[in-house]
Amino acid sequence: MARIVLRILDGNRLHAVRTFCVLHQPFSDTHADMVRIELSTVREGINELTLTPSPESLEVDADIFSDIRVDLELDAAKDRIVVRYSVIAEAHLVCDRSAQAFQQQVEGSHLVMFTKALDAEAEDAPEDTKAFVDKDQYLDLTDEVRDTLVLSLPTRRIAPGADELDIPTTFGIQTEDETDPRWDELRKLQN
Repeated sequence: MARIVLRILDGNRLHAVRTFCVLHQPFSDTHADMVRIELSTVREGINELTLTPSPESLEVDADIFSDIRVDLELDAAKDRIVVRYSVIAEAHLVCDRSAQAFQQQVEGSHLVMFTKALDAEAEDAPEDTKAFVDKDQYLDLTDEVRDTLVLSLPTRRIAPGADELDIPTTFGIQTEDETDPRWDELRKLQN
């Protein structure tokens, strides 16, 4: 189940605001609340929606992602719909320096255009352009939102304050008198 807030704008004037829960009927029973926009709710002009999909519906690890929110802005015309979205989530990460668990908010944004003028079989179509036809009941953004969310994870995961930690570079007890006898021959060459 996904919670949707729909704001319909007419020019710069707010036309209507609706908040409702939607149960989608996906083709696969395993993904009950994918990121889908029902075309019957989209009006010509600017439409704004907020979705809160579960990690399972996006097929991302629930141990890493929580509190996922997708803010969508749809610019709908007769033969095309431009979807701008941003996805924000709480990521549960492990610090690369200290190996301690920490949480960090991650976010990403993207734009996808759905058009009727595009041949669905065309291989030369831009990657961020998708075809739709009048018989379609919804626009599916699940793959795009998942990719945006996963790519928003930092490559270097450093917990707050971990940059200031002193990381030991030697381990065990060492004294200056202890030397490895394998280096004795090299020391003789140095003298």
